[in-house]
Amino acid sequence: MKIAIYVEDGDKQIILTHEDKFEKAVFDQIMDYFENEAMEAQIFRGSFYQCQGGYWRQGTDDDSLMIRMERKK
Repeated sequence: MKIAIYVEDGDKQIILTHEDKFEKAVFDQIMDYFENEAMEAQIFRGSFYQCQGGYWRQGTDDDSLMIRMERKK
């Protein structure tokens, strides 16, 4: 995945660009949710890192930008 950060005149964007079929499928699912369902997005700080055994977990520091999406209730 390619990630770009663009800042100009106070406007900020984070751009995610898929690089393989799996990432494209995930992007398509996310876009389908936003186009076809009432969705909310939340942005917050958090941590997501790889630990022993190849698993991923959320940690206690705030080194990551996290975007959470859920259906509006």
